[in-house]
Amino acid sequence: MDTLKTLKSYMVTNDTSAIKSIFQQCRDRILQRINHLPEYSSLPIDELAQSLLPRDTPSDCVPIKTRGDGNCLYNAISIAISGKSFIFIFVSRIV
Repeated sequence: MDTLKTLKSYMVTNDTSAIKSIFQQCRDRILQRINHLPEYSSLPIDELAQSLLPRDTPSDCVPIKTRGDGNCLYNAISIAISGKSFIFIFVSRIV
């Protein structure tokens, strides 16, 4: 949360170099987490979404079910980072 407060203060003062620095730090943290991705084979496949994919979609591209609560992007990022959608609230505040 301190990072968000700091980011907000930089945005108020329009300190673009500091804003870029914070985004770089967040990006680095996310990339570190990506190196430790969870196993996705146990996650539920969204059969409807899969039926709507174009035929030329790569076979390793599989839609995973998320909650349909309007936070699909944040849920998807959360699942990609942790294998669970429960951290979506933190993701939504960072993005």
